[in-house]
Amino acid sequence: MEEQNKEEVKVETPIEPKQENNNGHKALLWFLIVLIVLLMGVGGFFAYKYFTNKDDKETDKPVEEKEEKKDEEKKDEQEDPQEQEEEKEDEPENPPTPVGEYETTIYLYDDAKQVCGFKKDESCNRILATIKTETKNPKLVAVTDGALFVLYDDNGLKIYDSTKKTVKNTNLKYIEYNEYSVILNENKTAVMGLGYTDTNNYLVYYNVLTNKKMYENKYKANGNAWFSEVNNKTVSLTNEHIGYLLSVEEEKELRSKTLDEYSYPTFEGHGTNGNYFYILGSSGPGGFEPREVYDKNNKLILGNTKRNILYDFKDNYLYISDGAKILKYNSDGKILYTSRVYESNTEQIARNYVIYLKNNSYYLENIEDPNEVKEVVKFNKDKSYYDHFTSGYYSRKDLDNLDETDKPEGIYIVIVYYEKDANGNYGMEYCYNVNTKQIQQLPIKEEVGGRAKPVLYLYPKKDTNVKVEFAHPEYLTTTYPKYNKSWNVLAKPNGDLYDESGKYYYALYWDEKRYNEVDFSEGFYVEGKDAIKFLEEKLSIIGLNDRERNEFIMYWLPILENNKKSLVYFELTKERESGNKLNITPTPDSMLRVSIHIKKVNNKVNIKEQKLETFKRTGFTVVEWGGMTY
Repeated sequence: MEEQNKEEVKVETPIEPKQENNNGHKALLWFLIVLIVLLMGVGGFFAYKYFTNKDDKETDKPVEEKEEKKDEEKKDEQEDPQEQEEEKEDEPENPPTPVGEYETTIYLYDDAKQVCGFKKDESCNRILATIKTETKNPKLVAVTDGALFVLYDDNGLKIYDSTKKTVKNTNLKYIEYNEYSVILNENKTAVMGLGYTDTNNYLVYYNVLTNKKMYENKYKANGNAWFSEVNNKTVSLTNEHIGYLLSVEEEKELRSKTLDEYSYPTFEGHGTNGNYFYILGSSGPGGFEPREVYDKNNKLILGNTKRNILYDFKDNYLYISDGAKILKYNSDGKILYTSRVYESNTEQIARNYVIYLKNNSYYLENIEDPNEVKEVVKFNKDKSYYDHFTSGYYSRKDLDNLDETDKPEGIYIVIVYYEKDANGNYGMEYCYNVNTKQIQQLPIKEEVGGRAKPVLYLYPKKDTNVKVEFAHPEYLTTTYPKYNKSWNVLAKPNGDLYDESGKYYYALYWDEKRYNEVDFSEGFYVEGKDAIKFLEEKLSIIGLNDRERNEFIMYWLPILENNKKSLVYFELTKERESGNKLNITPTPDSMLRVSIHIKKVNNKVNIKEQKLETFKRTGFTVVEWGGMTY
């Protein structure tokens, strides 16, 4: 029994190890299978994370950037490797910051009509808008009237539409120290294009609607040069003394013209929906002087004249004077009506009405209906004058834009008095209502024009009794000391003055009611922030000493700064003497008379720079300074 059991053990003993070996192989096999599965799972997990992160990065990019990349990939598939390499070299190393990273506020001046920039100050504190920008400090480049559109540099030039509250990108990079002309469509509802000078000094028109540059490398900038709007199909280019009418639908020069060596020819347009007229004139800061008129087919209607042409428009029809009669044209150049002959002095055309002087009275007459005629006002040329600048037709929109919201729409005939009348009026506006046929009188309560604060300094070589007289004492309004046929003072070499009673004065002061009006065909464009530097520089060139210069600046600086943008012209001795000559006894050895003319403007204006000569003081010296505003 024991032996049998031992045998069984022996038999079973070798069997046990055999069973253990089979189980070990199975375990090893399962271990390898599990390990492979785990490795595949880990690899799949990392592969999944890699491609998911890549897609997330693509998703985070702006839509515009993804679309641009798709376009570039398609383009790369079509282009050869050499072209691709060249494009890679041109790509910026640091791509622009995505739009919307920074918030930037556009500020207005106190009048809420003009943009002053992106920084707030005492007079620039009204908010036009807060926009998203790519950079922290965008640069203001140009602004259109009424702050309708703002052109600024923010990783390239952009246009903000204050009405629609939208931003439009252009494909242009800002060129430092360049002047950009913002060209609006004929309804002033959109920016049509930008005019500028490129880095090679060529004039370029950028079509905002098509994102296309036009007239590249064709017109070299020559002195004063700028673009201006005409209508939806054309633009005007003034290049010093040559004016061009250019198509913006195709690169085609329609007309070029030179008027004279002093004029800056510019084309203007009138009409809508293709019913266009083109007016060529001499453009300057003092205004637009029309010389030639063309129909929509660029055919001359009236021109070849050195005089200003009298004309106006109503309902896309042109009313224009040929010197005797007034003709009505349609845009095809066809004459639709010819008026009677006006034997009297024709002053102005306002829509379909003519204003003329007859028997010392101003009349207003309907050009196509001579029976509708009104005697407006009796006129005394010795006491008043007809103001061409402010007379004419004013619509409700025109008056609102001028902040004249209380005035009625109509045709205005403006008569300005040389002296304030007994009722304290400086003139009278006569407004004709074309519907009611009635005339309303509106008194002018503020002085129009006039010469402000002329002061006179006397510097003899020794104590001298000096007599000062005016050729036209009737022009004087206020004087100090009191002017009685003449001023008689004792003048000392340091400029101190004493009247006959021994009273001290440092200068002689007066106001005048007449002045030499200038057209600002030359002068200077000055911004308020630059006014101090400008005055100090120009007055030193002219020849004022420290005291005279300081007093001049203290008087005129606030006006230039409040204007924000001004045109300035210096009327010097020869011109001043022609207006109201000074008769001084004894005769001075040297005399300087300076009168500054200041005109407020809404936008920067290209103007021919005035050449100033330096005054040399010799012997008995007399110096006057004054000025006027427009």
